[in-house]
Amino acid sequence: MIKTARALTSTKLMNLPSGFFLENTYQKYIQPTFSQLMQRVGKIETCDFQNNKGQVIKQINQWIADNTNNLITSVLTDQDIDNTTKLVLVNAIYFKADWKSKFTIPSSKSPKHFIQLKGSTTNPPMMYQKSRFPYYEDEKVQIISLPYTNENFTMDIFLPIGHGTQNLEDMLQNYQQYDLEDQLCIKEVKVYLPEFKQRSKMTLVPFFQSLGIRRLFDQQLSQMENLVTLPPNSMNHLYVSDVIHEAVIIVDKDGTEAAGATTVTMNSRCLSPLKPF
Repeated sequence: MIKTARALTSTKLMNLPSGFFLENTYQKYIQPTFSQLMQRVGKIETCDFQNNKGQVIKQINQWIADNTNNLITSVLTDQDIDNTTKLVLVNAIYFKADWKSKFTIPSSKSPKHFIQLKGSTTNPPMMYQKSRFPYYEDEKVQIISLPYTNENFTMDIFLPIGHGTQNLEDMLQNYQQYDLEDQLCIKEVKVYLPEFKQRSKMTLVPFFQSLGIRRLFDQQLSQMENLVTLPPNSMNHLYVSDVIHEAVIIVDKDGTEAAGATTVTMNSRCLSPLKPF
């Protein structure tokens, strides 16, 4: 896990931009307070979702690519936007830093078996170094904190004792309960770490719904009065149609490069008024 104890935006190692892509015919309905908020935290771009969907998708994906050093280039597809889309909120994060203590790739070392989360094993290229690091160990887990050249940032690595991963998942869920600054002690450690690149992409809607956030995604029940002011008796309900998150991390002997991007797509549906029976 990459963490920092101080303000993230105070360093050039990390970038946290936000962007807002608004249907040009919908701009007049945006609440002034929401418009001012968007302008404070990012830049508002007016778009033509209805007649130029393909170009808008390219524009949003290019914005994400520009703000993630091209690690993430295609979050949105044709299936994610339609002619009812009114607003897409985009947030990106980009991080790049070198290790304070460099790794090497041993040429004479025999391959190390690396056990993946589901229990299968691989033989990836392994980095190695021997140095003094903040370290903790008990009967269930080993924890090491690897600093970057900017020591505001570290990568904390949890290694379960034995071959089980379920205990590790449980510990990560309760990660906030660990006060690592009190647990870790400086020790000389031999560190073998695989070089790797990991990418994931998912919709976050089921996770929000599991937390009880449901009305936001319901086109009949969603209430966005703080965001938009629609004409009286309007049946155009603004709701969140999807939340997509993509992340990538690259770890090698020199350091870490990572990026994430989240898009929140808001659509408007024309709901017919109920007819008396």
